[in-house]
Amino acid sequence: MLPGGFEISFQGMPLWIAGPAAALCAFAVWRYYRSLKAAEFQPAWLPAALRGAALALAVFLSAGPVVKFDVEREVSPRAAIVVDSSQSMMSKDGGAEERWARALGAAEEIARALGGKTTSFFIASDAVRPLASAEDARALRPVGPESFIAAAPDEIAKVSDIPFTDIIILTDGRDTSGARPPALGGPRAHIVGFGAPFPSFNAGVSELSMPEYGFEGEEFEARGFVHVTNSSGGETFDVELHDGGARAAAATVKAPSGGGDARLPFTLSHKPSESGLRAMTVKIMAAAPDPAPEDDSRSAFVDVASARRRLLYIDAPRWESKFLGAFLSGLEETEADVLLIGPAGTFKGAELRRTAASARALSEYNLVVAGAAAPWMKPAERDALAEYAERGGRLIVLGGRNSLAGAGGRWKSSPLAPGSSAGDAAGFEATPTPTGLSGPLLRLAESEADNRLIWKTLPFAQTFSRAEPPQGASVHAEHPWLNCGARRCPMIMDARWGRGRVLLFAFDGLWRWKFREREKESAAYDRLMSNALTMMLETENPAPVRLFMSAREATLGAMLSATAHVEPDALAEGETPVLSATAPGEPAVEIPMKPLEGHAGAFSAEFVPGRAGVHYFTALASGGASEPRPAAVHASPSEFRNPGADEAFMKRMAELNGGTYFAEADAGNVAAAVKKGAARERASVKKSLWSMPALFALVAALLTAEWVARRRGGLV
Repeated sequence: MLPGGFEISFQGMPLWIAGPAAALCAFAVWRYYRSLKAAEFQPAWLPAALRGAALALAVFLSAGPVVKFDVEREVSPRAAIVVDSSQSMMSKDGGAEERWARALGAAEEIARALGGKTTSFFIASDAVRPLASAEDARALRPVGPESFIAAAPDEIAKVSDIPFTDIIILTDGRDTSGARPPALGGPRAHIVGFGAPFPSFNAGVSELSMPEYGFEGEEFEARGFVHVTNSSGGETFDVELHDGGARAAAATVKAPSGGGDARLPFTLSHKPSESGLRAMTVKIMAAAPDPAPEDDSRSAFVDVASARRRLLYIDAPRWESKFLGAFLSGLEETEADVLLIGPAGTFKGAELRRTAASARALSEYNLVVAGAAAPWMKPAERDALAEYAERGGRLIVLGGRNSLAGAGGRWKSSPLAPGSSAGDAAGFEATPTPTGLSGPLLRLAESEADNRLIWKTLPFAQTFSRAEPPQGASVHAEHPWLNCGARRCPMIMDARWGRGRVLLFAFDGLWRWKFREREKESAAYDRLMSNALTMMLETENPAPVRLFMSAREATLGAMLSATAHVEPDALAEGETPVLSATAPGEPAVEIPMKPLEGHAGAFSAEFVPGRAGVHYFTALASGGASEPRPAAVHASPSEFRNPGADEAFMKRMAELNGGTYFAEADAGNVAAAVKKGAARERASVKKSLWSMPALFALVAALLTAEWVARRRGGLV
């Protein structure tokens, strides 16, 4: 290495050849000089020197010399343009356009000024997503539930390997993570701010709570809070409850006279007069203009019934009856009677033994749950349960040892036969089938991935009742390796029994899930039992198209999954159904549904709501349409708690990272700032001397000069 970063290396003739070649050339030049002296050529050194220089240069070039040296040059800007896509960017700041639309327009203008080839486009909220251009973002809505602006530069590095010189963030600066502005130590950060600076006033509905079930003529309460930000003090807010669009109740709350932030509790009472799934919406009416109306209302659903449904639970005293009995007795929407029978006789509910022995008396119940009490039930009681199901009753049977699935008498002709008990000391897991995963019964989590994970991690079972699924039965979960007849043994199955319907949980030990709930705060047990009751108590829908939604309530931007079950004759050849999604105040959007792998007649689609409010979904096929299914979508509370722009955050982030903060009106100056502050870098440059024609021309010039000298001396 030479001073100034200059370095020379050889990549051609190896040194062990070049060395002797140089020595041979030197000897030839010496002999040439002696011959010139002998010929009395004056001056003899001149032709010898010219030839020696030509030969030395030729040997040098044949060694393949490469020179390396450092230069300083200007780096061409390479900018990442990031637009905040969180929900606070929906705010219009009193104008006609949302911050989102204004930010996209500014981003397109900046990209044109910098040149499309030198910019890359991203949107960011709680995660960063690369897009081809700002035009692609116009088809999207700003529905991110959080704003992690401080983390955006690091997240860009994870999804892109481009060495950006500048990051341009168009945002309102409302970082909801609580992080401080970061010093990146790399690219410069320029921030373009949108929205009026905070503090700004806002009021919204939060923490809304109301019962899942209600009854005609019975009063229920809707509770929640009006959260107020930057109150000037003493404002009043009218809070209204709307049942299906009609005003049903109202109250007034008042902010503290001292002003500031506050949570104002409210309680609204209502007696529904109609049964069915009712959409209940709480709205607030603020006296002062509200810059963020997106959180001024919130909806939930109350399933209103004409009367409470009656349940009978028959089991033996054991862990299962302790947990399931408490669960059933605690439900507000039902009246549960519990009959516990053991080897010593009746443990609880002796007055129910007469009812249990009569199919006519059992018909007063909407549903019977039968556990592991078969050996201690009278034959008349077992036969009465079978007759109850055959006549149109609904029955849930728990399997394992002592289950009614293996009882004699009329149970031998049940769809649960043969019902013999089997087991595996090593344990096994109930494996959901495609049918089970596509329906609501086995949905223990909102997302499909989380649901599959829960089913993989639930405690193992060890005993189960063997059953051969009859024709028309739906198997929701099965044994992972044992067969019952021509297929895997069903672990969860529902089937017709005469005019009735029976749901079998073939494996024993569901109570272990309840212990897991205590240890790991998983609601798997209660969720599964709630799903089972809903499925068995609902009115059967004979429609050729049936639709199930993953959730009735969701946060704006969260994905909703829809599953449709379509009878074969409801679809034309090659046809797939479509999902019609209707958002508040907007025309319906149709989404093609995809066949669900492994289950004929099942189709799925996903939808990300872009507006708050009650959405309605319908599956459409040429042979019919499903009943509309609603979902209440609400805005993220953290995004609208304070909708003003955080100028201090944005200015500090730009300052820490060598960039500039621009107000929205100055967005047109961003490109000039990026170009003006272009960085300079030192770079190493390699140059092969073999590829330089001037050096070969110099060899030829030296040899020509030697020839001219000899000619003038009379030697040519």
